[in-house]
Amino acid sequence: MDYHISAEDKRKLQREVIHSRGELLFSRAIVLSEGETEEQVLPMLFQKYFGEEPFSLGINFIGVGGSGAKYKPFLRLARDFNIPVFIFSDGEPNIVQKLKYAYEEFFGETDLHNSPNITILDGTNFEGYLLNNGFEKLIKDAISKTEGDEKIKTWISEKQGTPTRAVRKNVPNCVTCNQAILESPTRDYNTADGEKRAILEILSSKKPTYAKAVAEELCMLTIEDLPPKIIKIFEQIKTEI
Repeated sequence: MDYHISAEDKRKLQREVIHSRGELLFSRAIVLSEGETEEQVLPMLFQKYFGEEPFSLGINFIGVGGSGAKYKPFLRLARDFNIPVFIFSDGEPNIVQKLKYAYEEFFGETDLHNSPNITILDGTNFEGYLLNNGFEKLIKDAISKTEGDEKIKTWISEKQGTPTRAVRKNVPNCVTCNQAILESPTRDYNTADGEKRAILEILSSKKPTYAKAVAEELCMLTIEDLPPKIIKIFEQIKTEI
């Protein structure tokens, strides 16, 4: 495997890891995820599961702030300093593919779905995973405690028929300017999954706030009732500590 590191990679490692997260060099294990929700939820549930704070066991939870290439500085650090690394990833196909490219650059060909140090959600992000796996009431309770019992109903009433954020259409780029063609679909909550989509939009509107609220609700569960994917990654980590 080629261990050559470019000047740009050195800069990213210095800026994104060493400068701001130098404590990672002394980790017993590093746990990487994409977003703010996981970065808040996982350490809180770790403390509940193991009865100790992560830092006291040398475990660092890092939200890399994106997908794919955002993992690279941390994966490089883990490989070069021989630090066990675990990944808790969203499961959308494009996200998994980007993770595969980034991971295999440092650790070689890997079956991500069957790797003992990688947990991948089922085709969705963390919030979607909770909604799809029996935790809808828990999510609704988090929303109600944060912004009141009427928040979901009010959101649906106010947002129905409004355009969503522009997204790229699954068509070739414009033949004239070679730019991606975007569209802004109209919100319609009068469907079987309408309320669920509204809930996901609400959670996305204030990620840090709702991440804490969801984590607090999850911490009220018994250890046995925690989401299976959470238990899976904690059991993987347990092998290292």
